[in-house]
Amino acid sequence: MMMTFMQTQFSSEKLIGKENLIISLWLGFCILGATILFELRKRVHKIIQCLALTDDARKLFLKYHIITYVIFLGYGFVLAGIKANLAFAILLLILFIITQIGLLWLSADRPQKERWLNSLDAVPALFFVSGFAALIYQVVWQRVLFSTFGTNIESVTVIVSVFMFGLGIGALAGGQLQKYFPTRLLECFVGIEIAIGVFGVFSIPLIHKIGELVPHNSLPALIVTTYALLAFPTMLMGSTLPLLVGYLQKRYITLGAIVGKLYAYNTLGSACASLLTVMLLFTMMGQQSTLIIAAACNAVTAYMVWFVCKKTSVPNNSGTLAETITDEIKIFPNTVSYRMALLLSAMVGYISLSLEILWFRIIGFMTANMPQVFGMLLAVFLGGIAYGSLKAKQWSESGKDAHDFIARSLLWMAVLAYVAVPLTGVISAWIGKPLGELAGYIAVGLLAYCSGGIFPLLCQIGINLPRGKQTGVAVSWIYFLNIIGATLGSLITGFILLDIFTLAQNVIIIWAGVIFLLVLFLRKPSTSYIAVGVASVVLALGLQPMLYGNIVGELQGFSPAIATLKYVYENRHGIITVTEDKRGDIIFGNGAYDGRFNIDPVINSNIITRAYMLAALHPDPQRILEIGLSSGSWARVFTLYQPLHELVSVEINPGYLNMIAHYPDISILHHPKWTHHIDDGRRWLTNNPNERFDAIVMNTTYYWRNNATNLLSREFLELCKRHLNPGGIIYYNTTDARDSIYTAAHVFKYVTTYVNFVAASDAPFDLTYAQKKKNLLAFVDDNGKSVFANPDPKYQALLETLAKEPLKDVRDSILNEKNLWLITDDNMASEYKIDHSFLPPFLR
Repeated sequence: MMMTFMQTQFSSEKLIGKENLIISLWLGFCILGATILFELRKRVHKIIQCLALTDDARKLFLKYHIITYVIFLGYGFVLAGIKANLAFAILLLILFIITQIGLLWLSADRPQKERWLNSLDAVPALFFVSGFAALIYQVVWQRVLFSTFGTNIESVTVIVSVFMFGLGIGALAGGQLQKYFPTRLLECFVGIEIAIGVFGVFSIPLIHKIGELVPHNSLPALIVTTYALLAFPTMLMGSTLPLLVGYLQKRYITLGAIVGKLYAYNTLGSACASLLTVMLLFTMMGQQSTLIIAAACNAVTAYMVWFVCKKTSVPNNSGTLAETITDEIKIFPNTVSYRMALLLSAMVGYISLSLEILWFRIIGFMTANMPQVFGMLLAVFLGGIAYGSLKAKQWSESGKDAHDFIARSLLWMAVLAYVAVPLTGVISAWIGKPLGELAGYIAVGLLAYCSGGIFPLLCQIGINLPRGKQTGVAVSWIYFLNIIGATLGSLITGFILLDIFTLAQNVIIIWAGVIFLLVLFLRKPSTSYIAVGVASVVLALGLQPMLYGNIVGELQGFSPAIATLKYVYENRHGIITVTEDKRGDIIFGNGAYDGRFNIDPVINSNIITRAYMLAALHPDPQRILEIGLSSGSWARVFTLYQPLHELVSVEINPGYLNMIAHYPDISILHHPKWTHHIDDGRRWLTNNPNERFDAIVMNTTYYWRNNATNLLSREFLELCKRHLNPGGIIYYNTTDARDSIYTAAHVFKYVTTYVNFVAASDAPFDLTYAQKKKNLLAFVDDNGKSVFANPDPKYQALLETLAKEPLKDVRDSILNEKNLWLITDDNMASEYKIDHSFLPPFLR
């Protein structure tokens, strides 16, 4: 009795303590929320003070704007099952901003509204919306093309490069439009926005349809197909900047100010879109719905620009401008020739995108390739470019020397390019990976800020044309070369240099490129400049072993006190590392745990019993397809199975073969039953429609990693189903996402599970105990003895456990669960919804 009383009292005290903790947390969140809202209100008041509102309009706005804060009571929907996560917070903030703008519009009087609408400043602001839509298209189209043509490095490089090249060609086309239609530039812009929106709405079915008609295993076919799909919309997107430069060339004092403002607004819109697409839109909806949002932005932009075009009394490129600041554009003496400006623009584009690629690899490696990294990194990168462009605009309007600004920007780029990577590694290894990731994002933003102001000022110091002399044409060529440089950065750095040199060596190469560009740009480098430059190079090369010697381990979060990397292999596909461990060395792929080198079912450090369990799922698996090789342990286990005739492995990264070669006991590189292909698994299945297997096995990576949808979606499972022999099974790792089981249950008639694996088939899993045991005993080692015939009693006990494992059909029960996602190519639920969506499936 006394013990029961004490247990009850202890439980009560524990419950009270938990309740007190919950109350304390709620109070803390309430105080934090109130503080944030108070600060937000102060910021709104400051913005209103800066606007040229009448006293009546200001008073009316301040009287009612407090009502808009009711939106934040939306957190009350948490009680209905909505998760109060970052996506939900972003949604409420966007709704708050929209209501603030709406209230501001209602508070303004008619003359104020007319001034807003009739102002030419509305055109650059609308260019923000155009950039917002363009980036959404880029993110979605890349995802659709990856699922269609595969996510191997060839597909990724071609798709990104073709997209960039289309923008460059579009820039030239925009310059020609100014030449032939100088008085209809806004009308051309409107038509382009409408055309982009119409294409966007129908783009996904079009990509899928064309993807079915062309071979996926031919690189030339991939290049031609991708360009044919993206040439039209990307050319239209690229043409918009020269058009607006031509239209607004009489509105600003300097050409640098025009280009800087337009480039900044458009890039800032793209930055916002990049962040919101991966953090909000993909969590709320699928790819097609996201494209409709982008098309709506195009429609709004087209309508508002047309409205401004009709309302303003400004002829497009002739006559007297209603808002012209000066009759003649301010001319600065050229410090570089036009040809030199073209060359410098191309080199800046090359270096800028090369740095983006390197940092995408770095932060992707640190986060194990979380899908949100691409959007967040791109947002920081584009945001930095936008603010750099605005700084260039201010610098240009102030009359300061543009040459000095560019030289300073290049100098800071050189410093940051060299020190940022090792600094990020040190923070990650010694303080923590989250802070290391934050340091990486800050470095990307600062590097982009330095490069963002160079392009507008290159236009200023390289172009010396009076007003009305088709400056848009001249700008289009500088813009074109900038994009061509960026395209070459993607091709050369991403496809070639990362396959030849290590990450550290590529950083040094880019750093040297910035130094070269700085020297090239200096008008008359003095002896002191040269001496300082040489000393800097010698110092940097001397410090490289100390700063970059353990950079991969540090970025992975391993200080020498924690662990050292036994093997490191880097290529253009990614970074593979191995750490030593007594129970089997651990292998990591792009920063994520990828298994261990172990085939002993009793040691079982990598739960290798899951591989042996295949014999209890299928009565006679003679031909097996393995997608993903990793340590090769699973493949080695399958080759031990005597009835097996052939094992086909498809691995996207050839670096795993190099790692496996270090482990002779596991290596299957020369096994007669084994054949392999270096390819994307989904693409290989698509390109080999006649291949049939008794089992398709995937020790799939974590469901939340980038592009994991391609191996977990309903569409992929249906593709696998077409490659199975009668009675064949698909057997893969759910990584503890029940949504994967739920998706399999929508494709196959029978579904069962073992540990964190799901097995699915159109034939029942009904092997008897005797059949299972017989099949398990058919795993025979190189000495001709059954693996489970080991005299150690642990092997006999394990044999009995596996043979008696109840493989119950869970299809009906899993389909009755209401809080699971059906993973599809469109909704990308495994990456963007399972952990991130605030809206559960049953509330959709």
